[in-house]
Amino acid sequence: DLATGQELFTLRGHGGGGGEATDWVIFPDFRPNGSQLATASFDGTAKIWDVQTGQEVMTIEGGSGGLQSVEYHPDGSQLVTAGQDGTAKIWDADTGELLLTLTGHTNRIMNASYSAEGRFLVTASEDETVRVYLLDIEELMQLAYTRVSRWFTQVECKQFMQEDVCPPPPWED
Repeated sequence: DLATGQELFTLRGHGGGGGEATDWVIFPDFRPNGSQLATASFDGTAKIWDVQTGQEVMTIEGGSGGLQSVEYHPDGSQLVTAGQDGTAKIWDADTGELLLTLTGHTNRIMNASYSAEGRFLVTASEDETVRVYLLDIEELMQLAYTRVSRWFTQVECKQFMQEDVCPPPPWED
């Protein structure tokens, strides 16, 4: 409570509760509308908490290894987790469904963060690199059009665009 400085509640639920490093809770982030709080832990999970009640709403299993951070998209529709396994994962914030896994780092990702308007995602890794991802599929397609000398194969559409069927090349519109 800001008026009194009184603690409202303590959130518990990550790890085994023994205080080991694998239980550490790090980098909490409020949903932009203020209704929920996301936490990441070295136990490999992200948890979503109701801010009014302190009750756990959902647990997201982040994969192998622990999680280094969690952050809401500026519109509150998604979460991104940064993993010790070198992947960043984008999740539906309401259902916990995995939407996309970003790979490429060769060491743990220390942080993943959205730009203020949500168009970009940046990851920073112990592999001494920072990667910037363009998230809007239309903008990404426009960028791809300027850089490819041929159209995508079905395999490439599935791998890079998460599409089962390739859209027609822009020159066939």
